[in-house]
Amino acid sequence: MKDRRLNEQDIIEGFRHLPPIHDRRDAEEIYRKVMAGMEQEKAKKKRRVFLPSFAAAAALSFATVLGLYLAGGGHLHMPGKDAGKLEIYSESQDAPAQEESERGLLSREGADTANIQKGENVPKKSLLFSDDLGDGGQFVTLAIPDPQFQNMIPVTFLVKGGEGENWLQQYTEMMNEVHEEDLGLGEYYPYLGKLSFEEGDGGIRLMLSGEEAAQISSGTIGEEMLKKSFEVLRYLNLRKVTFYTDGKKGIFLPHTGWIEEYDIPQTPRYGYFLYKTENFTYLTPGPNAYSTIKEALKEMKKRIETHLLAPSIPEPYTVSAEDRGGGRLEVRFREAVTLPNDEAAMRMIEAILLTAKDFGYKEVLFQNVKNDAVGDYRLQEPLAVPLAPNIVAEMR
Repeated sequence: MKDRRLNEQDIIEGFRHLPPIHDRRDAEEIYRKVMAGMEQEKAKKKRRVFLPSFAAAAALSFATVLGLYLAGGGHLHMPGKDAGKLEIYSESQDAPAQEESERGLLSREGADTANIQKGENVPKKSLLFSDDLGDGGQFVTLAIPDPQFQNMIPVTFLVKGGEGENWLQQYTEMMNEVHEEDLGLGEYYPYLGKLSFEEGDGGIRLMLSGEEAAQISSGTIGEEMLKKSFEVLRYLNLRKVTFYTDGKKGIFLPHTGWIEEYDIPQTPRYGYFLYKTENFTYLTPGPNAYSTIKEALKEMKKRIETHLLAPSIPEPYTVSAEDRGGGRLEVRFREAVTLPNDEAAMRMIEAILLTAKDFGYKEVLFQNVKNDAVGDYRLQEPLAVPLAPNIVAEMR
């Protein structure tokens, strides 16, 4: 029988006859695809966070080989409630803090409202307000990436029975308890290193070993995710993160270089869009900051294909915005409308409230709306901006 084993020269010659393959993606896109594939293959959660350097190297070195495999990367599926301390709400479940509106159910002319008028399918709010907490109520908001590591999505957990614990204890416990895949999102927590309060300056410190700091510094995407994960701390009025590496103040980041502190933007000026998974629709800040809220509201009518973000202001609505002083924003619909009491109208109102908050406003007054309410939101009076977005679970 003829020996079919190939020597090295035969293999090289074979590769020369392969058709040329051109990969036009940039390194960051490849990196995100690698992370998506890794998320789908995980059988159980590992405790690590920032994007590892070996994955970045693999993405850059083996882009052509991995390209075909990663082309079909999809979303994670939510298997059900977490069996531990977290009770996860899907969109078919009601958060305890959310109560059904007692107002009449109104709809836009021409819409199919048979179920709504019977009181069925009444949309539930996803934002957290001070009135929802009650006496002694507490919350923790984490920013969790989507499986493609393109968006950092703020999700909020109500804390029950946390008396005697400070906020940082709850935050640390939540990072260790959360199973991001149950929420249809990408694995991220807990942080490498150790968190503690930074005395006297309204912030926290992140203390890292040299090895941990090197993992964080493995790529520009990791740096971007790190900063955005800290941005949600503004919901608790924290203003600064101070970094320490092997006891020395500071950390090296690949894009920024050596920094000692990161000032948390209190008004980041984002517009809010919709990111949809199998079981959740998240209100999600877009990738860009805007110079004016008028510009943000205009962009919120558009889809951002690169980040899988859907518009939060649907057709046929067009709104304008005016600063009325005293922290109030007036949002006017171009034509007089009767908003349907449905999911789309609810998320539009919530996206506008979150955008107003990110521009520093305290309340929003909607104008040119005929009906009294959508869900729990009473539209004929000023609405306070929320404490935090996307209530997803309760921690006991």
